[in-house]
This record gives sequence, C-alpha cells and structure tokens, in this order.
Amino acid sequence: MSNFVLVVPPYADYMADPVQQTSLGILYVSSFLKNQGNEVKILDLSECTLVGALERLELKEVYSDLFSAEIIGFTCTALDYSNCIALISKMRKILEGKRVRFILGGPHPSLAQLEILAREDSSLLSSLFFGEIEGRNYDINTVAFPDRESIASKGLSNSSIFAGGVHYKGTKSATIITSRGCPHSCAFCASGNSGYRRFRMRSADNVGRELKELVNKYGVYQFRIQDDNIALDKTRFIDLMSIFKDLGIAWRASARVDSMDEETVKEAVKGGCKELGFGIESVDEDVIRLLNKKLDVDRARKVIKLCKDNGIKVRLFFMVSAPGETADTVESNIKFIEDTKPDIVTCASFVPFPGTQTWINPEKYGLKILDKDFTAYKMALYEEDIPPPVELLNVSKEEMFKNRDRMRNFLFSSGYHNKG
Repeated sequence: MSNFVLVVPPYADYMADPVQQTSLGILYVSSFLKNQGNEVKILDLSECTLVGALERLELKEVYSDLFSAEIIGFTCTALDYSNCIALISKMRKILEGKRVRFILGGPHPSLAQLEILAREDSSLLSSLFFGEIEGRNYDINTVAFPDRESIASKGLSNSSIFAGGVHYKGTKSATIITSRGCPHSCAFCASGNSGYRRFRMRSADNVGRELKELVNKYGVYQFRIQDDNIALDKTRFIDLMSIFKDLGIAWRASARVDSMDEETVKEAVKGGCKELGFGIESVDEDVIRLLNKKLDVDRARKVIKLCKDNGIKVRLFFMVSAPGETADTVESNIKFIEDTKPDIVTCASFVPFPGTQTWINPEKYGLKILDKDFTAYKMALYEEDIPPPVELLNVSKEEMFKNRDRMRNFLFSSGYHNKG
C-alpha cells in the first residue's frame, strides 16, 4: 500500500468563484484509493492563485504531507496544465533526493496524451493516468461515494451556487453527480466524443443515499448537480424528484431542452429545483448544424417559458467565435436572449479542446488551429482580449473580435452576464 497526496490545482482564470464547486473527481479517487488500503491526503489549492499555491508549499504542514508521500497525483484540465507543471517543478525542488512519483490525471491527460508527451515539460511527470479510476467494466452503483470527510474540516462550500448569489436552504452547498458521460456528440464537447466515457446512470436509490448522507451528516440542503443532462431518462428523473422532495433540498442542474416538457418541469418544481441551465450555444441554424448540436430553437423558447412560468430560474449557455459564426449570428443570439429573458447568461469564447471533433478535424468545421499551447486557450468572455488560438475561415480575425465585443457589451450592459 502507498501514501498518496492528491492535489486540486490553483484556480484557472476562467473560474470566477473557484471554491463554489468542489472537485468531485479527486474525492472519488480518494475514496477508491482508501478502500484499497492506501493512505490519502488531499491538498486543495483551489482558493489560491498560482503564486499563493507555490508559497503554500513551503508551509510546515503541507511540506510534511508532501514529504511523506510516495505518489502525488493531480487532477488537470487543459486550462490547468501550466499551473500543474509549475507546482510539480516546485515540489521536485522541495523534495529533491526523495523518491516520489508525480502522476497527472483528469480530463486533459485522458484526452491529450500525445500532446502532453510532445512537450518538453512533460519530463517532470512520472506518468499519465487516463480514464476513470474504477476501470471500464464496473457497476456505477457500487462506486464509493466521494471522500467528503477529507475536506469536511475546512467546511463545505458557503458560496452560493445559484444565479444572483441567493441561498434557499441555509448557506452550505455541495456538488453531486448522478450520471457519467453523455450519449450526444456535439462537435465542441469531449463528453460524448471520448471513447472511455460511456453514458451510465446511477439508480435513484443510490443517489438518494448519498444525498441523505450529505443532509444528515453535514447539514447540506443546496446542491449543484453536475450531470451533463439530469433529465435524459424521464422515468429515473421522476423517481429522483420524489426523493428530492422528501429530503427538502434545493438544487440546480443542466439539461437539454429536448429532455424537458411540461411534466418534467412540474416534477422538477416539486423536487426543489430552483434553476436549470440549458446549453443553447447559438440559434444560428448553420452553427447548430456544424456543431452537431441538434437544437430545436422553437422548443428551446417553449421550454424556457415553461420553466419561468413555473418559478424555475433559467441559465443559458452561449458561445462566441463558434464555427460558422457571422455578425448576423451574434445579432440573432442577442435577439433570442431579449425575447426569452433568461435570469442569467454564461457566454464563453469557443476554443477547440482535445477530444472534441473540432480539435480532431478542424478543417471540417471551417477552423484553423493557430496555437496548441493551452495557456493561450482563454475561454471566459470577461478575460482580457488576447489573440484567439483559432481562425474561422469564413470571417476575419477583426470580425471575430468585433463579434465578441458586441456580445460582451450586450451581456454586461443588460445585466445578463454571469462572470465565471
């Protein structure tokens, strides 16, 4: 058996509130390793800037944990990579002469092994871990619940997980995931395109037992459900709502508009739903087709109205600089927002991430990837203007910036924009 330290890296620039949503991946890995008889410590640096995180490594209690470790593992997205490498470089200096393995896991190593190994700084890594810690052929209902006990001493999040910064049931909140993967294949998303991520759903009873533990042991009644689509299976969704109602919880989640109808919306209200997020991305039919989004714009309008009429706040997700976008695209998106009046809009600048079809075959989507250095992959709309890592072959770079500025100015001036 081994001694592990699992590291949540310092927050990336795209996160406005880095402590709002705990890293479930690290907590699942910790539970798995502990059940195998290993010793595990979690070093959560999510509240730190990179400079603060590097300074924290010098603290006696942190150094002690690192020195006792045989394996130090990091969870890493593409946007976290440079921060993870900086931490590993500092740790190697601190632990010079000690034999310790540094392992990078999470979405980025799972989808970009060749890109990472081609980099000179990959020599700092001992190995990459890709896929899920449980392997491939496992029953999702037998997976141990996330190891929240390891972070309970610092308290669960007191940040609001809801639009407008409101709280509905006390101040504590937690994240939970009731399914893994996605059966859809949007060209800009890796969830449905990566072979190791099959779509699997936990049973309503299994989810209920985890929620009851969080309510009874930690006094948490507010939840951010991290599924790609909470309502993909209607029967299970209705079963979940019955359990949620009995527990008296408040929650927000994401769903596709084609998974929601009058019945599911009313059941969601009964189950304590306060907010639903819908990935619209664009209402331009050319963009929808190119991204393989399969969005019915008319149905989206109806579902948004249905949610608002039943007291559910609506969060919409859009993107700018998307394949196929023109100036008319931006104006159509703005008009859709003005017409449907969501409570909040999260808008990101499109970037092609590893594992997505836009990364694998950019020419098919009218893209030219200019830069594969992920430190240049800035996706938050509120970030400084930097040259985008892609060119859209149908518009100039100047038009891309103009479209982005138009959307950003509208969202900020109208009060719809959600930073983060």
